[in-house]
Amino acid sequence: QRAIRHALINQLRARADDEELGGKLPAALADRLRITRTEANRWIAEAEDLGPRRALTGESLPPQLTATAAGQRRGLIGDGHVAVIRSFFAHLPAAVDLGTREAAEADLAGKACEYRPDQVAK
Repeated sequence: QRAIRHALINQLRARADDEELGGKLPAALADRLRITRTEANRWIAEAEDLGPRRALTGESLPPQLTATAAGQRRGLIGDGHVAVIRSFFAHLPAAVDLGTREAAEADLAGKACEYRPDQVAK
């Protein structure tokens, strides 16, 4: 269900402007789904990391957190795990190269499939 939500949010963001939505995307989601704007903003941020993307040329791209998105689609990674993994990358210095980032994300996603979020955080 979350994987579908990520794809839909990313499509809305790419294809609909504020006028069509009746306001900014977080406010439109919050109003229509009757969730808080904080939760709507979290859903949008998660969709950026875990949902399918498009290149400027229109080419389909995988999610930024590919292993985490795959684990979530299989039902092995929950919201708490996603929060821990996204927090890790939010604090990771930009100087860390892409290969190291991908390896770290795969390792964290693997651990998230086996352990509770508080255990993965440690």
